[in-house]
Amino acid sequence: MLKQIRTIALVTVALAAAARADDGTQSKLPLDQLLETPISTGAKYDQQLSSVAASVTVITAEEIERYGWTSLADVLQATRGFYLTNDRNSIYAGLRGIGRPSDYNSRLLILIDGQTVNSTIFGAAPVGNDLALDLGMVEKIEIVRGPGSALYGTHAMLAVINVFTKNADAIDGVTISALGGSHGKRGAAVRAGKVLANGLRLTASGSWQETDGADLFFPEYDSPQTNHGVSEKLDYEDLHGFRLTLEKGGFKLSASTRTSTKGLPTASFDTVFNADSSASWTDELVVAEYRRKFGRNATMELRSYWDHGHGTGVYPYDVLGIEDSFSSTVGGEARLHLDLSPNHRLTAGGEYATSRPTTYGYVAGDFKVDLRRPYDVTSYYLQYEGHPSPRLGFVAGIRRDHFSATADAINPRAAILFTPNRSTTLKLLYGSAFRSPNVYESFYEDSLTPWKAHPDLKPETIRTTELVWEQRLSPETLLVGSAFRINADNLIDEELEPVDQIYWYNNVGSMKSNGVELGLNVRRTDGVWAHLSGSAQRAATSEGLTSNSPRFLLKGGLSTSPWAPLHAGIEGIFEASRRTRDGDKTDPFLLLNGVVSKQLGKSLRLALTVRNLLDGRYSTPVGPELLPQAIRQDGRTLMLKMTYER
Repeated sequence: MLKQIRTIALVTVALAAAARADDGTQSKLPLDQLLETPISTGAKYDQQLSSVAASVTVITAEEIERYGWTSLADVLQATRGFYLTNDRNSIYAGLRGIGRPSDYNSRLLILIDGQTVNSTIFGAAPVGNDLALDLGMVEKIEIVRGPGSALYGTHAMLAVINVFTKNADAIDGVTISALGGSHGKRGAAVRAGKVLANGLRLTASGSWQETDGADLFFPEYDSPQTNHGVSEKLDYEDLHGFRLTLEKGGFKLSASTRTSTKGLPTASFDTVFNADSSASWTDELVVAEYRRKFGRNATMELRSYWDHGHGTGVYPYDVLGIEDSFSSTVGGEARLHLDLSPNHRLTAGGEYATSRPTTYGYVAGDFKVDLRRPYDVTSYYLQYEGHPSPRLGFVAGIRRDHFSATADAINPRAAILFTPNRSTTLKLLYGSAFRSPNVYESFYEDSLTPWKAHPDLKPETIRTTELVWEQRLSPETLLVGSAFRINADNLIDEELEPVDQIYWYNNVGSMKSNGVELGLNVRRTDGVWAHLSGSAQRAATSEGLTSNSPRFLLKGGLSTSPWAPLHAGIEGIFEASRRTRDGDKTDPFLLLNGVVSKQLGKSLRLALTVRNLLDGRYSTPVGPELLPQAIRQDGRTLMLKMTYER
């Protein structure tokens, strides 16, 4: 470990020296511009950072370039308080000590341009490559920590993460990129934007990526009957994404499709080891939005959408098992912002969504499950924001969600914001959030396992109290600290039903997490940016410390301007040990990731990204559907990317 730390220190010093020798290229987004960046996720209208009633991180397009991130998972791993779990089937994100393996990220709400991407049937949210979105198309990512159900409803328990794509003004031309890397990775992306003479803005993007996957060794299967524990080229991926957007005035129409196929090399759910198993998901989405102001004091926003999702799983047993899920959802939202006076705003809104049909099926030989459960969701919310003086602000809101097939919920939020001077903001926050049981948890049943439906499941709930401190230390330095207390109840898990002794999903869990976070952001005008963050938390149940919950996280990064002729960025991530489900512990680990890019002529740029530069060996805990308690992660990987911009 000391050797790794010395290596990081030497590389950091060298990078800093190179930065000082830079030609003085000005960064596009210094700290002043960051603090003035409109943040809309916290209140569903634009605010500056100091006015958002939450602990917020904004990741810009420039930061993505600076560190060579290629997926939302890369971004979250570098962000204060987050950590990742990769079981080789999916990637899961934990936050503030809460990250239950195999929860499908259902306690996070993920949005693209304000529209949820959590699936209807399982509530799953893609945070890895399965998001199938070229990060070169991303303008910014707003990460709003804490409960968000008072505005967004179900799933917004730990955070709301909103990914904003670039508009025609930001692209203003055509960009083409191609990449290749370790484990047979290859891909390409194109994006184009044009503002026509009549004011119509057109944006289009497409991306493709494939990975063959490496041979993986699982010691739990080390026997001649199971290929000596080697899963051969089954960790593959196949990703495709396309987006088209038209904007004019207050109207916006977008259409997108995302497709991901992931090989499952882990023999999960007792499938045959080293046999081809996979999960595929396709999502087709059309969203129409309209915004109009009425006089000086009122703004109406309308949004409607059609979302078609289809998933397929292939699971080899003695006979082949085929899983199939389908949902077709039509919904909409109407929202009114009313300024009662220059310092007092009222926001009122309603949402409705209907899913017809919602189906889940599984067939293996003569065994068959056929679940059909259409459902509707009706929601209303109200929020008030007032500033009786320049130093003092109040936020209060409440939302009610009614589900026709699963559990309803009512969730409030409240905040006091105190700004004693232009450099300091204190935020005292309270809120509750929930996750309604999904259709699968409430209604799945079969006679083979056997498994019993539980339509009376209660929603999972979470209550969070937090104190946030934002302090500008200098014109180039921002310090953000927070202390939080989280109480989660009615967590859903599988157990034996006490009367019939048949498995079902039930509200059996509770959890508490207390902790502190501290983050430092430096954005120098000479193009050098740096960040450093640390978090400490203790997550526990009545039975003791929770699994998959690191006590300490430490992260840092340093980069030169990505627009300079020669650019470099480096980041380090330290994570303490985590408990596995059997009470054992994984080893703490230190990751070092880096990127170097060089301008080749006027329009061409070449970038080399290295992840796990020190080739460290580390593992993350996994869920009970897998035989291993923890699974080893990738060693050093390389990716070369060529980008042409016109």
